[in-house]
Amino acid sequence: MDNHYTILEREIRKSIKRILSRYGVSDSLCEKIFSELVSELSVKLHGRKLYFGKRGKLNQRDKSIYSLYMMGENTHEIAKIYGLSQRMVYRIIKEVERWEN
Repeated sequence: MDNHYTILEREIRKSIKRILSRYGVSDSLCEKIFSELVSELSVKLHGRKLYFGKRGKLNQRDKSIYSLYMMGENTHEIAKIYGLSQRMVYRIIKEVERWEN
């Protein structure tokens, strides 16, 4: 069936079907929407990883990143430790600062 899709893609597919079925959208149309969504995101993201943070609370990883930053660790090293881009590290730091203030 969908063996070539990642776990994230399978979850997105299930969510699309579940949400759109509430509005009477057929399974075949859900599949078309899913396929177009994956194609469009693949082009726009150019193979970059997609990260979905948890909404409504800070996770332990983000708190740890912020702690390292506050202890003087540079963002380049933090990015290497966590397998993130420096830009993502800066975003996380800003997000934690918003939560802290």
